[in-house]
Amino acid sequence: MRLLPESTLDNAAHSNSVNREQLIAAVAPHRPHYRVERPDVASNVAILSGHFRIDCLREGLRTKCVDVVDLYDMRTEATLEEGLSLVVLVAGHAQACFGSKPVVLGASGQPDGALIALAEPEQFVRHSRRGNHERKVVVTMSPAWLDASGLDADGLASFRRHHLNVHRWRPSTRATTIAQQMIHPPVFSAALQHLYIESRALELVTESFVDLFTPPPEDNNKLAPRVRARITALCEWLDSGAADDLDLAAIARHAGLNASSLQQQFHAIQGMSIFAYQRSRRLDAARTALARDGLSVTQAAELAGYSSAANFATAFRRRFGVSPSTAARAK
Repeated sequence: MRLLPESTLDNAAHSNSVNREQLIAAVAPHRPHYRVERPDVASNVAILSGHFRIDCLREGLRTKCVDVVDLYDMRTEATLEEGLSLVVLVAGHAQACFGSKPVVLGASGQPDGALIALAEPEQFVRHSRRGNHERKVVVTMSPAWLDASGLDADGLASFRRHHLNVHRWRPSTRATTIAQQMIHPPVFSAALQHLYIESRALELVTESFVDLFTPPPEDNNKLAPRVRARITALCEWLDSGAADDLDLAAIARHAGLNASSLQQQFHAIQGMSIFAYQRSRRLDAARTALARDGLSVTQAAELAGYSSAANFATAFRRRFGVSPSTAARAK
């Protein structure tokens, strides 16, 4: 785990473990009243395993890049300052409360995003369970930085005025790739890496604001709850791996629809085709296997359903911004 002082950008990527004292020392300078509640574990016992970095990019703009596994059930608390918090969950599951507002990300097993408005300082509580994995990027924007952006004319002011306003959106494939690049950036000089992280953070902010300012498509609004429930159940079935060797016609029969209707409904809710969804899930599984289970690139390619290691490497780099060999070295 990388625990960086405010002015440092370290290019070394590696996995490690961190105990409660180390976690508090890394986070407390950025979050007032930060504490970790795990009374039955000694302060020098590892409670997280993985990758963690906080970058203060400029006055009022900060990022936190996380790829960790919780080793214990825990509760962390902090006081968040006024502003906007943008969360992009690439993989795993995240559960937290912003004051009285619970925010759960990753319930569908897909990348997830939320923009949370804080019109005043508020308590933040994160609940975690042993074995839970979070791969995410958090971008924190202060009121001064937002005021300087000049975006209030586009409707941001109204969103910001309502304390604990939450806007949910599904990050695009590009956004999840950008988040992956921020979590595991290439090796640059400190100045170039600072510019690299900031440019990608601004892209994530831009996509979330565009989604906030754009009304949902009319057809998607009219989808009946039973349609959404059907697609949610189908995603859970796809995630189980039961459909990995089935064609579209067989998947459609399982869902009780014809193939055309199923593809239309699935794309309207998930923003991608069924097979794109499966490819994304398999690549996520391959990356986890490379980083944590010690699989070779060839074995990971087979796990992802690629007969060609070169094609796998191309798809992997497009999805995560790094090569499979780089992901394997980061374990």
